[in-house]
Amino acid sequence: MRSVLLLAFGVVGACANSGDEPMLILGNTAQAAGAVDCIYTGDPSQPITSSGMISVASPMGYIVSPLIQSRITSPMGQELTRTIEVQGATVELSIPNGSPSVPLASNESAFQALFSVDIAPQGTANVSFELIPSSVIQSVANLGSTSPVSVEVVANLTLFGTMGGSRVTGQPWQYPVTICNDCVVVDHGPCPLTITLVRTGDPCNVYQDGQVDCCDDPANGLTCPGTTM
Repeated sequence: MRSVLLLAFGVVGACANSGDEPMLILGNTAQAAGAVDCIYTGDPSQPITSSGMISVASPMGYIVSPLIQSRITSPMGQELTRTIEVQGATVELSIPNGSPSVPLASNESAFQALFSVDIAPQGTANVSFELIPSSVIQSVANLGSTSPVSVEVVANLTLFGTMGGSRVTGQPWQYPVTICNDCVVVDHGPCPLTITLVRTGDPCNVYQDGQVDCCDDPANGLTCPGTTM
């Protein structure tokens, strides 16, 4: 079992839809362009991404940051009993046909990510956890580096929690992540970098989503983002 304990907070969001699951994921929150800190606000106006990408050079797994919305409405004075306590998510990983295959262990293909966040009626909140385990990233890295390798992993995620003492689940959400040995990281050779504008990558994990300029230290280790002096 994989578990993460992370806190987030809710803010007033869009209108809820009655008759459906009590909560849903609006998308994976992205960091604003040029951001230097990993910050999530729970605000629905944050940018979101429809798919992810991570380099095999990453020392950690793919970090996903779902923006969750409550679909619950509440009469005045009953907001507390209509607040959803999200406790985690069940995650199932699969590799679609047509993508290079890597083995997925039982604890990689299906697991629970545990976290805690309260979402008021019609509110929104962010959580953040490891969606694609680092061991899966390593399995793709083991396919070799002499030629381009790209493996798509599709995550199917269902939130769960309680409301008013009863268990509730969210609307299922699917998110694809590409693991590759020729993406995200741009290796410019020996340090220091000689370029003027250094791309520093995603502040939550520089090895995923976007590009980061890197260089090789004297021991031939990869430094990301690369040093300039």
